[in-house]
Amino acid sequence: MRRYKSVALVLILFALTMAVATPGHAEEFFDNQAKGMKIIDGSLSEGMVSGHYGLTLKTATFMEYGTAEKDPAAKYTMNRIAFYNAVNAHRMLDALLPGVKNPDTKREMMKSIKFLEAGIDLIGKRFGWNDATTKTMYGKVRGLIEARIADLRKTAFTS
Repeated sequence: MRRYKSVALVLILFALTMAVATPGHAEEFFDNQAKGMKIIDGSLSEGMVSGHYGLTLKTATFMEYGTAEKDPAAKYTMNRIAFYNAVNAHRMLDALLPGVKNPDTKREMMKSIKFLEAGIDLIGKRFGWNDATTKTMYGKVRGLIEARIADLRKTAFTS
């Protein structure tokens, strides 16, 4: 029951956020690599602690911050954090889905994936991206996250 309350809260937060365009172009999205790595590490940490539900809630929270923020640079950063977290949550579910045999679990996971895709599209609109650019940016961010995971497997997660 707690899980459904969390999902309902996230749905309400997404419904309350409006697709407000934020200044910034796709090519500028990766200009600050240190900030990008900090966002990725924070997202991976959150994912290890609270899974895709925690990342989904973090996405909704930062989307709300991005809507409320007046400063364009801060608005951009909040939406960027939301985008990275949504991509990471989507990546987690997408990676697990092929191995899931239970149809009820698979159906719930697909609902979560569709929900995250809607959030990713909304954040893309906030950046002024079209669908093709949003998909490209998703691929780039997912690639960065997966590269960081591979890097951590070599260092932090050795036995």
